[in-house]
Amino acid sequence: MIYKKLIVILLCINYMYAINIGTISIKNDDNLISMSKDIQKILKKYKINSKIQIENNSLDSIEKLINNKTNNYFAIVNYDSILEYNNKKSKKYGRSIYRNIPVILTLGSEQLHIFTNENNEFEFDIKKEYSVYCGKKDSDSCISAKYIEKVYGFIFTYKKSNIKEIQSDLQNNKIELFISVKKAPYKGFLNFKNIKLVDLPTNFKMEDIYLNSQLKTDTYTFLDEDMHIYGVNRVLITNIKDKKYDALIKNMVKIIMLNKNYLDKNNKIIWEDVDFMYFRYKKFSKVSKNTIIKIDNKIRHKNALKF
Repeated sequence: MIYKKLIVILLCINYMYAINIGTISIKNDDNLISMSKDIQKILKKYKINSKIQIENNSLDSIEKLINNKTNNYFAIVNYDSILEYNNKKSKKYGRSIYRNIPVILTLGSEQLHIFTNENNEFEFDIKKEYSVYCGKKDSDSCISAKYIEKVYGFIFTYKKSNIKEIQSDLQNNKIELFISVKKAPYKGFLNFKNIKLVDLPTNFKMEDIYLNSQLKTDTYTFLDEDMHIYGVNRVLITNIKDKKYDALIKNMVKIIMLNKNYLDKNNKIIWEDVDFMYFRYKKFSKVSKNTIIKIDNKIRHKNALKF
């Protein structure tokens, strides 16, 4: 508690001294590590120090915030993992976890890659049973796979494989679907051959959680044309929600938003699809939302004056 009070005191004196906001927990993913380092670098220029803590998956990062024992105050996670964690833990806590970990920023999306043998043609309305590989049990990919299974009424048999063997397993139909949630284009998929991406049928329940987007033909060499793909939002969440911490949240949001052009320029693939104005979550920080809207209005007004 002394640590949190110190944050507020230091904010009130306009950053005369550097402050430390603890850890930003993330899953072990190259793109997310790159984004986190960008955020860390930007914050440091404003004398706000942070530490990046790598976890196995989004569920572990959420767990760190819920059961904070040290300086775990922030995390970047996939949105469907928040839903999954809430479904698993709300009974244990006797209440929804949304009151404890509001979203404070949308930070782009990752795509739900669904691969199969290039010769497979599935009628998803008819065929309901599939052998699936999605990585480790609680991985972000397997969380998304569970939602796909539930929403479409599929029956998945989860198989073991790895990134080195998955192409062979797909080509031999040992595994029918490989589901992997990665930021496209993901370098681990660039050399895939004799397999293809599957486009799931339109589903309103899927669209309650996931984003509709397109992969351009030049994203991967195995694409013959532009195709529809679902994506899942990455979000910055926090367990710092009391009013006395509003100044901290406001300043973090301002710093990241006002440096968006710099971030786009220096790391375009990671930042170009970030839409700070996306608020469709069950629990979004009010102070953060108000700050985002105010900054966006100022930016739009300033741009409107340009000739």
